[in-house]
Amino acid sequence: MDSSVVSSFRMAGAQRVSTMSDGFTKDNPIFIQMIGLCPVLFLTSQATTALAIGVCTTAVLLFASLVAPLVRDLIPRKGRYFFGLLLVAGIVAILDYVLQTYFQPLSESLSIFVPLIAVNCFIIGRLTTIGFRTSLGRSLGDALAMGLGFTGVAVVIGVVREALGRGTILGFPLSGGAAPWGFIPLLSFPVGGFLVLEILAAMFPWRVGAPGNGGHHR
Repeated sequence: MDSSVVSSFRMAGAQRVSTMSDGFTKDNPIFIQMIGLCPVLFLTSQATTALAIGVCTTAVLLFASLVAPLVRDLIPRKGRYFFGLLLVAGIVAILDYVLQTYFQPLSESLSIFVPLIAVNCFIIGRLTTIGFRTSLGRSLGDALAMGLGFTGVAVVIGVVREALGRGTILGFPLSGGAAPWGFIPLLSFPVGGFLVLEILAAMFPWRVGAPGNGGHHR
């Protein structure tokens, strides 16, 4: 694997364990770290799919962060990164099977982005820098904080895009009538996800302390 790719995965996880509030603020994976953005751009045109991919991502990160501390002494240090890739891929395969078997409409709406969770640098980064280096409790706490932060921001983006692009919230017309009142159809497309993401990220107060922006976290 290319060294630049490996480095990007490792940089995706901070060198310290995040608290619950950090996941929503100064360590937020979307607004601050700006990683794992493909599903955020493609699946947040509606709040329901944004919530679904957020929950799936959080579930994979939690299960991987549960296993990593338990087996790290059995895995050579140099092999932990690649073991993490296999671990996440296995969890994603099980999740994808469950969705296709028991939640087929949801699986179809999430499309290819469920299997792509396996190569999400957000998950691999947290696993290799936190999961394999801390206790079980701290690993799970970090995973929950980051997963909820990821999900929360994805849902916020989904609500904004759905309301302004479709005139609905969770599928219900805001106008109360049959026709949606959305006036920016562009927001329903992936480019709309990018625009909303950048505007909200620019308004995010903790963005001031993000790496590369100068200053310090508030």
